[in-house]
Amino acid sequence: DYNDRDATRISPKASLEYSPDVWTFRYSFSKAYRFPIAEEMFLSNSTFNSRSVSYPGLGPENGYFHNFMVQYDIPRGFVRADFFYDLINDEIANTLQNFGNVAVTTFQPIEQTETIGVDLTFQQNEVFGLPVDFMVNGTFMNKQIVKNSRNSDLAGNEWDRIPKLQVNTSATYHILPVWDFSAAVRY
Repeated sequence: DYNDRDATRISPKASLEYSPDVWTFRYSFSKAYRFPIAEEMFLSNSTFNSRSVSYPGLGPENGYFHNFMVQYDIPRGFVRADFFYDLINDEIANTLQNFGNVAVTTFQPIEQTETIGVDLTFQQNEVFGLPVDFMVNGTFMNKQIVKNSRNSDLAGNEWDRIPKLQVNTSATYHILPVWDFSAAVRY
């Protein structure tokens, strides 16, 4: 028997850009929220060797997101660097712990996380005048738990399942005006 809940939030966003000639500089800021989904709040179940424990008291995650982008336009493409900093309060973590032969999944708010990173992109269309587009992109980020009064041992640890480095590359060959062939690789 749960009490009725009703919640709304306003999520302001702002962006300021300066574009002299072939350069673009942009700073973006947002205050955003993510409300918990029904599974995180109400789905508790038990089987022979696993338990899932929901948390009906979960509130929304709320964070401050900063991004500074620098882009240089080249003929038929661009080179871009995005620097980002995110500070999220009460981020919902899906944790799995093993207690003997029983795996327990819980949904808990982590008091504060911090993400610092950079994303670099190179995009070139019509490489050497051919009907081929090429893109390579790399992201380096570090996401850490800054504080968590529920379990202070988590403070200073990295966030689970977030790669420090991710690289993507793709090429698209325009065979005909209505047909393209693309290949992509992700590390």
